[in-house]
Amino acid sequence: MKENTLSIEIAKPLEYAFAFAITPPNSKLWIPGIIDEETSEWPVRPGTVYKLKNADGHWSEVVVKQIKTNTMIKWEINNP
Repeated sequence: MKENTLSIEIAKPLEYAFAFAITPPNSKLWIPGIIDEETSEWPVRPGTVYKLKNADGHWSEVVVKQIKTNTMIKWEINNP
């Protein structure tokens, strides 16, 4: 399985940056091509589905597979 990893440095407290990254509709601010976002539930937990709308109007889904608060969130493409 192919895996991508992204590492960044942010001049904000970790709690702020983590909450920003997982809170809709903020994905459109940091994932190129995403213009809208919804989640199936809040707060996010394993099994939460994110619906992402791209610039062409197509929706895709990713599901939260693992989450460690303020540390890591792992999404997987959801192929229903």
